[in-house]
Amino acid sequence: MSQLNYLDLEMPRMDGFEFLDNYIKDVPEDKRAPVFVFSGKDLTDVQEDLLKERVVGLVKKDDVSMDNLSKMIQSIVKS
Repeated sequence: MSQLNYLDLEMPRMDGFEFLDNYIKDVPEDKRAPVFVFSGKDLTDVQEDLLKERVVGLVKKDDVSMDNLSKMIQSIVKS
């Protein structure tokens, strides 16, 4: 994997879910870079399930240290 997009769901002008929907709709699948979500947003179970279907990784900011986050990203990039 050569490129990975990072997405925070709480952006100032656009909701992260809206961004992800537009990205999937507007960018052909063979041109899309995988998306990794790192966010402090409280998610419902439905939102979490939806994200897990569309992204390569989902981490809540309060659930991981920066050191562990770095290791997680490295393992995703290597795959």
